[in-house]
Amino acid sequence: EPGYRRPIGPLDTHGTHVMDLAGGRPIDTVETAARPLVAVEVPPLATLDTSGGHLASYVLQAVHRILHWADTWPDPRGNGAVRVSVVINFSYGISAGPKNGQGFLEREIARLVDARNAEGLTTKVVVPAGNNYRDQLTGGVTVPFGETAAFDWCVIPADQSVSFLELRAPQGSPFTLTLTPPDGASVTVAVPAAGGASVHEWTKDGTTLGAIYVQPAPATSGMVLVTVALGPTIAFDGRARTPAGAYRIAVANTAPGPDEIALTLWVDVQRDDTPSGYPIYGRQSYLDDQGVAAVDPVLKSWDAPGPASAVQRAGTMSAFATSASDHIFAVGGAYPDDNSYDNDDPDLREPTWYTSAGPTRDPGARDPALAAISEEGRGLYGVLAAGTYSGSVSAVSGTSAAAPQVTRGIVDILTANPAASRADILQGLLGQGMFPAPDPRLGAGVLPDPPKAEQRPLRRRYP
Repeated sequence: EPGYRRPIGPLDTHGTHVMDLAGGRPIDTVETAARPLVAVEVPPLATLDTSGGHLASYVLQAVHRILHWADTWPDPRGNGAVRVSVVINFSYGISAGPKNGQGFLEREIARLVDARNAEGLTTKVVVPAGNNYRDQLTGGVTVPFGETAAFDWCVIPADQSVSFLELRAPQGSPFTLTLTPPDGASVTVAVPAAGGASVHEWTKDGTTLGAIYVQPAPATSGMVLVTVALGPTIAFDGRARTPAGAYRIAVANTAPGPDEIALTLWVDVQRDDTPSGYPIYGRQSYLDDQGVAAVDPVLKSWDAPGPASAVQRAGTMSAFATSASDHIFAVGGAYPDDNSYDNDDPDLREPTWYTSAGPTRDPGARDPALAAISEEGRGLYGVLAAGTYSGSVSAVSGTSAAAPQVTRGIVDILTANPAASRADILQGLLGQGMFPAPDPRLGAGVLPDPPKAEQRPLRRRYP
């Protein structure tokens, strides 16, 4: 793609950094030869579209490919092919989805992994918990019978991508959704108790600017999905298209006579930011209402949601990270203690300002399994790993950098005990640093050490 993207042009790339943290050793060491790394590259479109719309099929094909390699691995003794254990690291996340383990990609990966473990072949998957704790992308409202709840969806100017908002409600709970644009007439859609698919377009001057899609509840989730899609707020030729600004979303509980019950509705804005290394394309929309006015205790800003706000910080985990499978580990991000890297007291470890909190929609869904250090400190961005160029070192932040550290730790444990259970793995990783009860952002505890690797400094070294 000449002139569009240079995959190895930047000084650091996400995949290079993650793979180095997962490997942890120079490529020519004996340990590396005994623990080979394999990787599958997905097309640029899969990651350029951060909504995940183009990602699921490619990732599923990648998992199939990795499992095929693991099922046909060359026997080092020269006896043909053998089936081997494998730990898969998938450092990617999206902000909208069922968040109950029943998303398509979550469900399929869990099915493949659980089936392989049932055959006696140890197979684990590690995913990041997500970085959206303070991004105002998740919300929820409870609407009493006959009443209406409302909040704003703020869509950013100069956004060349489509923006998506998802609302989920239990099947059998009828309601009316009204979308009021910053300018123009409102659009009202009635969602019946019986469900049923329908499409409602919003047009202006003969041009379709957005649409509301109603999808009946699938058997796997039991929840009706309403997706609001808005076109770009600027065209590629620079002309304005869908208006930017605050879109008012109003939900009226229209339950019939004897069924005068409260309506519980969950809301998610889909990820829409431009990933590192790509030309600016998408700009992230977000939720807002008058309840977002408290002082954030960490950032000291006036944008923390109060108890009456539709915006929530609980349930902000990635929609790829909520599987209840014992073989899938979601990983949060934590700061090291404030004094040194040598103090392993878990009480001194705190979640990073961005690491997401566990789901709240399904009692069977899990909080993160555990966390790892994803920042060198509150004033030192990211953790160090290999840069793009030979011998270079870069710092990358986020739970995507925490996940591969856990991947490496799981490989160490399974090398010594291939039959280790989930509890064995957590105990082996965390030792005496396990929390008495799982934390919604840090899980069972924080890895006691920051990432350490041969021939690489712990902190930055300037010339």
